[in-house]
Amino acid sequence: MLEVPIKINEHGNTRSKDQLITFSFPIQNGEVFDLSNYAVIDPQGQLYSSEFLPLSVWPNGSLKWVRCNFILPQNADIKRAFIKSAPEFHSNNCILPKVEKRETAQEVTFSLDNRLFSFSKTTLMCHEIPFTPFFCDSDLVHWDAVVTSLTTKQTSFIAEAEYSGKLDSSSGNFLNFVCRFFINFIENIVKVEFVIHNPKPMVHHQGKWDLGNENSVLFSELSLNLENITDSKLTLNDLPDKTLTGDFSLYQASSGGDNWQSDSHVNSQNENVLPFRGYKLNAIDSIDGLRAEPTLSAKHNANPLAVRVEQFWQNFPKKLELNNERLTIGLFPKSEHGLHELQPGEKKTHVIHFDLTPCQAAPNAKKTEIAVCQSYLINSAVIQNLGSEHDQELQNIIKLGLNGEDNFFAKREVIDEYGWRNFGELFADHEAAEFDGNDEMISHYNNQYDPLLGFLKQYLLTGNKQWLELANDLTQHVKDIDIYQTELDKPEYNNGLFWHTDHYVPAKTSSHRTYSKLQQSDVYEDHAGGGGPGGQHCYTSGLMLHYFLTGDETSKQSVIKLTDWIGNFYDGTGTVGELLISIKNKALPGYKNKLTGQYPLDRGTGHFIVALLDSYELTGAQSYLDKASLVIKNTASPSEDLSLRELDNIEASWFYTVYLQAVIRYLEIKRSIGQFDESFAYSDSLLAHFAQWMLENEQPYLNTPEKLEYPNHTWVAQDLRKANILYTASELCMDNDVSLKLFEKAEYFYHYVHNELKNEPTNTYTRILVLLMQNVGARSRYFLNKNLNKAMNIEHSKQKYLYASSSNNHVATFLATLAKTSLKKEVQWLATRNAKFKKLAERLN
Repeated sequence: MLEVPIKINEHGNTRSKDQLITFSFPIQNGEVFDLSNYAVIDPQGQLYSSEFLPLSVWPNGSLKWVRCNFILPQNADIKRAFIKSAPEFHSNNCILPKVEKRETAQEVTFSLDNRLFSFSKTTLMCHEIPFTPFFCDSDLVHWDAVVTSLTTKQTSFIAEAEYSGKLDSSSGNFLNFVCRFFINFIENIVKVEFVIHNPKPMVHHQGKWDLGNENSVLFSELSLNLENITDSKLTLNDLPDKTLTGDFSLYQASSGGDNWQSDSHVNSQNENVLPFRGYKLNAIDSIDGLRAEPTLSAKHNANPLAVRVEQFWQNFPKKLELNNERLTIGLFPKSEHGLHELQPGEKKTHVIHFDLTPCQAAPNAKKTEIAVCQSYLINSAVIQNLGSEHDQELQNIIKLGLNGEDNFFAKREVIDEYGWRNFGELFADHEAAEFDGNDEMISHYNNQYDPLLGFLKQYLLTGNKQWLELANDLTQHVKDIDIYQTELDKPEYNNGLFWHTDHYVPAKTSSHRTYSKLQQSDVYEDHAGGGGPGGQHCYTSGLMLHYFLTGDETSKQSVIKLTDWIGNFYDGTGTVGELLISIKNKALPGYKNKLTGQYPLDRGTGHFIVALLDSYELTGAQSYLDKASLVIKNTASPSEDLSLRELDNIEASWFYTVYLQAVIRYLEIKRSIGQFDESFAYSDSLLAHFAQWMLENEQPYLNTPEKLEYPNHTWVAQDLRKANILYTASELCMDNDVSLKLFEKAEYFYHYVHNELKNEPTNTYTRILVLLMQNVGARSRYFLNKNLNKAMNIEHSKQKYLYASSSNNHVATFLATLAKTSLKKEVQWLATRNAKFKKLAERLN
C-alpha cells in the first residue's frame, strides 16, 4: 500500500496563520489508481485536510505524478509526515473546504467561507485587487489593455483566473499580454503573474539577431496602478529596523553589484546606459542603497493589504511608488535613460504577491519547506538516473556548484547576470578560457546540456532548496527569453530554443540570441557566424520535470511546443519547397534526408527523440512514443557496419553517444510500461551493437588530443556518457561474460572521469558541472536495477526485431508530398523567406 514519507523543515519564530502547503510526488506503475481515501498524516496519527491532483498517469490508468495540497494549521509542530490511506478520515464525513464558483454574464466569482474574489469577463479586473495596467509606447502614447479571453479553474483550496489579450495602440501596433491570478484561499494571498509578449517574427539580417530589430517594440513604461492606498508602511530588507510612512518613490536602476556596469546590459547601440548603482528611495529622508527587497503594508479601501514584487532588484529596472493614495508598481518603469525593448518572439513574466490578511509578525514568520524523502524518490524509479550513494564521488564535485568559491550564485556576479532579460541565465565562464580579446567576455549559456534538469535532480537528491531556486530562476528565463515564441517565422525557427551565445566571442548586441553583426567572423573551425534555432540545441527534460514538480502549465506547454518545433526542423511541414531544399542539402551534415527518410546520427536526432519521449510522458499520447520508434529506426541499424560511421573521428561523430542515451531513455520508458514489442527489441539490439564497438574501441577523448580542436576537460565530462551507455548495455546483456566486460569498461570510464576532474582547477566551469549533473546517476541505477532488468529481458528475449531498409523511391516521395500540400500552404511557407510571397500570402488569407 502506498506510503509517501515527507520532511517538513521550518525557519523562523512563529507561524502567523494556517499555511497551504503544495508539493508533488511520483508513484510506481500500477501501485495506486485512486487517492480519494488518502490524506497527509503525522506520526501521532493527526490528519490534515488534503487534496490530490493527478498530473500524469501510466498507460494502465494508475497515477504517476500527483500534486498534493494540504493545510498546515497555525499551531501545528511537525517535522515529518506521510501520505497514507485514511479511510477512517473520509468515512467520518470530514468534509474538505471547497472553493465554489458562480458565473454570470458579466463576471466569475470564487468564494470560500467569507472570502470572495470576483473577475470581470470583459475587462482586466479583479474587484478585490482592482489594479489597472498602464502601458506607454516610445511616443508616450497610451495603449489600451483589450481582453480577448478569461479562463478559470479551481480546486478545494485554490482558484485560478487567466486573462489573455492585447496591449493595443491606435496605430495598429500591439503586444500580447497574459495576466494570471492564483488565489490561495487558506492564507488569503493572491499571486499575480503579468506577462507581455511580442509575437512578431524577427526581420532577418543574414542570420544575425541583434537588438534594435525592425519588429522590436520600444516603449517607455509598463506599470500596474492601484488606487485608494492609505496608512502605508514601507520596509526594506537592508533597513530592517526602519519603517517609512507616507508617499515615496523607490527606483531600482541596476543590480547594485560590483559589476553593475557590465556589458551584459548593453542596448541596441552597444552601450550600457544604466544611470547609477543600486536603488534610490525618495521620501521624507532620501536613501541610496544597493539591492532593494521592498514590502509595502497598507490599507486598500480601509482593508489591510501587503504588496511584494518578487525578485525586485534581480529583475531591474523596477519601481514602487506611492503618490496621493495611488500605488504604482513599475514592472518596466519610466526612465530618463532610455526606452525598453521587447524583441520579436520575446516574453517577460513579472510576479507580484498581494496578501489580504497581512500579519505584523510577518518578518519573523516561519518559512515552511517540504521535501519528499530521497529514499522514496529513488525506489519509485520514476525519475530516470536520479542517483544515490553509488555516485557519491561525482556528487562531491557537483556540490561545488553550491559550496565552491566559483558556485553558480557567484558566477552571476562576474558578468552581473541580472536585469529583467538576464536573470536566471547562467554565465558560460568556460568560454572565457579560449578568449583573448580586449572586451569583457559576455557569454550566455541558454540551457545547453539541460542544467535545468540537473538542478532539479540535485534538489530532489539532496533536498537543498538552493538547487530549486536556481532551477526556478532558470526555468522562467528559458521560457521568457531563450525560446523564440512566435508562429510567424520559418517553421524550423518558430518556438525553437536559441543556441548559447557564440563560442569564444562576446555576445555584444545579440543579447541571448547567439549571433551579432558586431562579432568577429571565422573564430573557430566551421564557424557559422549566423543562423537561428537548430535541432542540435533542444532541451526539454528539465522543463518536463519542472512541470511535474510544480504543476506549472507553461512548462508543460513549452515542452510540447519545443517538440513540435524540432519535428518541423527535421521532418518539415510537408511542403514541396521543403522537399526541394532537402534534396539540395542532402549531403550536408545535421539534416534529415527526406528522400530516404534517414536521420543524421548526431545529438540533434537524440534531442528529437528525447523531446518526443518527454511529450509522451506529459500527455500519455502513444503517437509520441511511436514517432520516437521511427526516428530511432531511421537513424541507425543493429546490423550496420560501424566502421563506415568513422566513430573515431571525435569532432565529427562524438554526438553518437547523445543518440544512444536517447535510445536508452526510450528503452527505459518501454520497459516501465511493459511494451516489449518489436520496436523495443530493435532498440535493444541497436544498443548492444554499438556497445560492442565501444567495448572494443572507445577510449578517453583526451588520450588523442591531436584529434580535438580544443582539448580541454569538457571532453572528460563528456566521457561520462560512455560510462552510462555501457552500464545500461551491461544491464541488458544476456551473455554474462560480455555483461561483465561492459560493466568493467563502464567502471573504467566512471572512475576516469572522477579521477581526472576531482582536482582539476577548471572543474567548476559551468559546462563541466552541467555535464556532470546531466549524466550522473546511471551507475546508481545499474546497482539498483540490474537483476530486475535482466529478469524482464529474459522473459521477453524471444521478441525479434524486423529491419526494413530505407526506400530510395524519390518519385514516390515527391508525389506523396505533392498530394498532401496546397497552393496556400506553399505560399505561406515561401512567405517566411521572401517579402513578395509574404504579400501574396496576406492576400490569400
